Amino acid sequence: MTPNGDLYVAGSIRDVQGIAHWIVRKNPRGTGTWATIDDYQYVAGGSAEPHSMAADASGNLFVGGFGWDAPGSSVHWIVKKY
Repeated sequence: MTPNGDLYVAGSIRDVQGIAHWIVRKNPRGTGTWATIDDYQYVAGGSAEPHSMAADASGNLFVGGFGWDAPGSSVHWIVKKY
């Protein structure tokens, strides 16, 4: 939750090709309707998974995780600010 009361969740979902998408959803003030604010792939055809979240006093949300180009390829750490 951010200081203004917005709720966020992050996770991943696999598409029909088995590619993991990094998904972030938001519920304004914890009373509104959930909306997807990010559906992220590391690269086209590559997967990404979020693994941690933090918010600062200014209301910024940071989500950390990793992405990779293809099965068996190198993993790249990612931090995104929302």
